[in-house]
Amino acid sequence: MKKLLMYPFNVAIQELKKDNQLRKTQKYKRSNVKLFPIMAFSCMFLFIISCMYIGILYLVIVSTFLDPKSFIAVPMEILVTLVFTLTYTKVFPKTKKNYLKTMGLYSEDK
Repeated sequence: MKKLLMYPFNVAIQELKKDNQLRKTQKYKRSNVKLFPIMAFSCMFLFIISCMYIGILYLVIVSTFLDPKSFIAVPMEILVTLVFTLTYTKVFPKTKKNYLKTMGLYSEDK
């Protein structure tokens, strides 16, 4: 369960590490490619997913102790979090790969 909950954070941190490593390479330094928007998107994802997890936790606590009717919103919040995570893990890497390919910084052997 812990692995499942930490998966979005691990993916975002790995992407940040890869982007930072690419930013430090010689090939990147000689090009005009800007990786900071890509890195900023990963940071925004970390912030938003943290807020979503806190929101789900809040809804569970409130619905358990104060208002059981608000428990209806928990599955919708979990679904939104799942869709957001899948978008980040499935769509964003393809977009980033295509961007780096057009700039000549992506090779197929990675």
